[in-house]
Amino acid sequence: MIDLILHADTKATLATFARARGLQVQSAEGEWVNRRGVEWDWWAGSGKFRTGGTDEAPVFYPGFVIILRLWDEAGAEDEAIDETEEGVFRRSVIARYIKRNGTPTTVGTIPAYVIDGVTIMRRSDVDDWLAGRGLPTHVFL
Repeated sequence: MIDLILHADTKATLATFARARGLQVQSAEGEWVNRRGVEWDWWAGSGKFRTGGTDEAPVFYPGFVIILRLWDEAGAEDEAIDETEEGVFRRSVIARYIKRNGTPTTVGTIPAYVIDGVTIMRRSDVDDWLAGRGLPTHVFL
């Protein structure tokens, strides 16, 4: 399982990204549904990412954030092992795609990649950043 944090200026940008990248597919009824092995949840239920302030007056990062959970079966139909890579990039086609096609950047001090207006960060990096500031993280529901 891999958890990634995705950020974009609008919810529509996140939906377009998910559909263009095969994270969502159309059902027989024409509705967009998550690909097998893919789950996502809006950060804190609303997609708003708290970066500071108090419980009474929180400060939020602009835009919207989701937690993208990729189960092993999300890449089951892919040739997932790449002996030339290490760690998560070795076993995940999706992670390799991000690394090879994204533009490296940072969000504050958090390493990230940007693809088509969507910023992608590792969950562990975001959790470490939040913990260092005494801010709550998100529990995947």
